[in-house]
Amino acid sequence: MLVRWSELGMAWFTDEMLGTEQQVSGFVHSGQYHEVGSFAEYLKVDGELAWHIPQMIADSKAANYGILAVTAMFVLVYLDVAWENIVSGTIRQSPADPSILIYSSGSNVGLFAIQLTKRTGLHVIITALRRSFDLVKRYGTDSVLDYQSPAAASEISEAYPNIIKSLD
Repeated sequence: MLVRWSELGMAWFTDEMLGTEQQVSGFVHSGQYHEVGSFAEYLKVDGELAWHIPQMIADSKAANYGILAVTAMFVLVYLDVAWENIVSGTIRQSPADPSILIYSSGSNVGLFAIQLTKRTGLHVIITALRRSFDLVKRYGTDSVLDYQSPAAASEISEAYPNIIKSLD
């Protein structure tokens, strides 16, 4: 089960802010570097690649915050989504604001992307299987369309002409 971003009170840390004996989830560069490591009770990693996890979150759920979250973050940064807005949590003012399309967002990476993108102020439009509609709505999407619909592309372009970014 994937934990919602808002449950975590996520914070980004520098090396100085993280100490020992804190519950964290992180991301390491495989086994290439001897000075970092994971897959153990402890994580040795640069502070920029670790997130504080509140005590109420079980280790089994915190383990999801490795490659899934980082993939969503990297994609959004690659798309020039303002990282400052993700961190600060800009509130969307109106449906006329610029939109982002997240295609097939029912995946774990898609669910992270929805939550992160909602914090930027972009209107979040997603496609998903009809059976995933309730799930993606719980994670904060503004609009949901069935990507299996033959008319999906035309429905999206007609209803949302202000899409400025998309990811799949």
